[in-house]
Amino acid sequence: MRKDLNKNFRDISKENKSREESKITSFDIIIGLLIGGFFYFAYYILMPDYFKLNPLKFPYMLVSIYFVVSTLLFPYVSKRVSGLSTLI
Repeated sequence: MRKDLNKNFRDISKENKSREESKITSFDIIIGLLIGGFFYFAYYILMPDYFKLNPLKFPYMLVSIYFVVSTLLFPYVSKRVSGLSTLI
């Protein structure tokens, strides 16, 4: 009768993968919001002063909404994209 030797081995790849997949930390969120906030602030400084456009009027309001959404999602997306480099 043969023993199944693989029965006693752990699946190390699953353990390492679960250890590598970390949650988004508060540091990631703060850094992401600071970077996104900087670009958002620069957008609102440049639009009225340099381009002489009001960012709260209709066509530019869509860009403003886009910047708000992208600023809020920046920390989450950067964590997702950085995790893709391990798959290659």
